Amino acid sequence: MSCLPWCTAPACSCRLPAPGCSGSACSAPSPCGCSCTCTSGPTCRWCWACGRATPAPRPGPATASSPSPGSTSFSPCPSPSPWWRRRTSTDVDAARSRSAAPPDTVIASARAGEPDRYLAALLAPLPARGALLALAAFSAEVSRVPLLALREPTMGEIRLQWWRDQLALRVDEGRTGSPVADALLAAVAEHALPREALLELIEARSRELAGEPPADDAALELQLWRSEGILFALAARTLAGDEVLPAAQAASVAAGQAYGLARLLLTLPLALARGRVPLPLARMEAAGVARETLLAGSGSEATLRLLAGLHGAARARVLEARRHVADLPREYRPAFLPLALVRSYLRAVERRGRDVLRRPAGIAPATRVARILLAHWLGRP
Repeated sequence: MSCLPWCTAPACSCRLPAPGCSGSACSAPSPCGCSCTCTSGPTCRWCWACGRATPAPRPGPATASSPSPGSTSFSPCPSPSPWWRRRTSTDVDAARSRSAAPPDTVIASARAGEPDRYLAALLAPLPARGALLALAAFSAEVSRVPLLALREPTMGEIRLQWWRDQLALRVDEGRTGSPVADALLAAVAEHALPREALLELIEARSRELAGEPPADDAALELQLWRSEGILFALAARTLAGDEVLPAAQAASVAAGQAYGLARLLLTLPLALARGRVPLPLARMEAAGVARETLLAGSGSEATLRLLAGLHGAARARVLEARRHVADLPREYRPAFLPLALVRSYLRAVERRGRDVLRRPAGIAPATRVARILLAHWLGRP
């Protein structure tokens, strides 16, 4: 029986290059799985697949008709199947990971709608990666509803109700017809994610669909918790299991406020262009800024003071979130990697010469990748 496709020796007597053989005595497994021993001198760069090499310098390959010179005895391969056909535990794990990998539709939706969480999911451990991508894709899908239903809010409510109905299903009840919904239900079942939290996220998008600004800071904080903080909490639960530390909950709340405020300021010109004012009415009244002034794009001193107050709140929240994340075990950290972009977002919003009400801000894709990679390498967002 041959051990290699190009080996015709009946008892695996072919010679193969010894990986890592430096010329001194060494022992390494051969590609066919048999023991390989090299005891030749400094010119030796070859090993016998199933025997002992002679001190001859660099002998040529053996043939099927002539046994290898200097070899003592040959043992058959330990397995009846060739080495290239064997199924190892690594192959089994790889097959399982491929079968559990989310479809391309889920990955594309997460990358397009939630690029920060998409990158963070790629840096998470493999068992949780699919669930994190499903959460990011779900957030991207429901976030698009208020944007696509500006003129017909009823159509948006129908779409959000469809998501509510899908969350009421079980995984064993069949496919929903949406790869994102199927991946989300699988993640909910595998990691015991609370469906009530996902329903709160849908409720946040429903309020955005109505177009009414939050009444005060408390209403804004509730909206940011539902739209951003819940995603941090679900990601932490996915990575850590059923038992979530109190510090993880506190970090999720602060991270949702900081990250949500940064994204709100980043996309404020787009929201105003759609006729929506996402700023709290109490702050606007205290600053003396009317809703019509913001919609008209008038950047007065009062408007700048109003936005400066939100900037300060975001910076304070990100410091609080980082303190909580520092108290968490390292396995929680990938859930909070998007926090690494808050300061970059705020610097982009504060860039000199930019019209804060008319010109959307943003960062370069390379900056996004570099910030998240650096935060992952350092172990802190």
